[in-house]
Amino acid sequence: TYDIYDTHWSGAGAHAAYVALMNRVAMDLPEMQAHPLSHFVPANRGDAGPRDLARMLGFADRVRATQPQYASRPEHDPSRLLAMPLDGERRGPPVMLTDAPGGRTLLLLRDSFGVELLPFLKPHFSRIVVAHWNRGFWRADLVALHKPDVIVLETVEYAARQAMAPLPDVPQATGPAPSAGVAAATCNIDHAAIVAAGAAHDDRWLDVRGWAALSGIRPGATPAARIVLRGPDGTERMVRSQQVVRLDVARHFGDPALRSAGFIAAIDLRQLRGRHEIGVRVVTNGTAHPCPLIRAIDLGG
Repeated sequence: TYDIYDTHWSGAGAHAAYVALMNRVAMDLPEMQAHPLSHFVPANRGDAGPRDLARMLGFADRVRATQPQYASRPEHDPSRLLAMPLDGERRGPPVMLTDAPGGRTLLLLRDSFGVELLPFLKPHFSRIVVAHWNRGFWRADLVALHKPDVIVLETVEYAARQAMAPLPDVPQATGPAPSAGVAAATCNIDHAAIVAAGAAHDDRWLDVRGWAALSGIRPGATPAARIVLRGPDGTERMVRSQQVVRLDVARHFGDPALRSAGFIAAIDLRQLRGRHEIGVRVVTNGTAHPCPLIRAIDLGG
């Protein structure tokens, strides 16, 4: 199910996941029966094959993927790819038009594993809307726009805690509400927890989620949240975050521009001990604006 040079599943592994997924879908839509592996054709993608372990080790140019990849029959025509705009975005997620009968629409919220899963889903859906979950685990905007028959959230296991965690009914904020005037940061840390990947003490990271906004900035500026971890000796470590969709924040403040105010970050905790403080800085045009919110966390001895 996995290639020896990659951490992602092979075509065979993706097919096993596809069969389990379609068995569940068929409980609601009986015509959606999984196809056997023989229904699909091997795909030779050359240098595009999965080799991320080899890339991390620096010898990807010397090896080729050994496990099979598959394509739908027939292959999807890249020219039949749409990008429907959404509010506040120049381009929305891609919409694939396939030759599948039935007129069904799929909304696929995926991570990198979804790339290998997608060819198996094409024979079942006439329209497939694809979006990465780092733009939001629950896309009410895409549901309203495309009215999908089936919604699939595909994510690696460690990210399921974010996908399944409920958002607060009303965003809790620290600092002034976003408005015109002097630049001021507003934010909240909804979640901060230590996650252990194994038995080793240093095999841990800090999972941080929340939202951040900045008032008084020029139109078109794109602020970015940086997570700051301050140690007992005053040493600071600043980490970039991933931007995610937070429609609840946009609704609460009545500002559509805040739909992308969310952030997620993972901070490596190797060699870090003791009591630390977590803060947020909102960066735009090379200037970092600190949010008043500070949270304490004990990283252990």
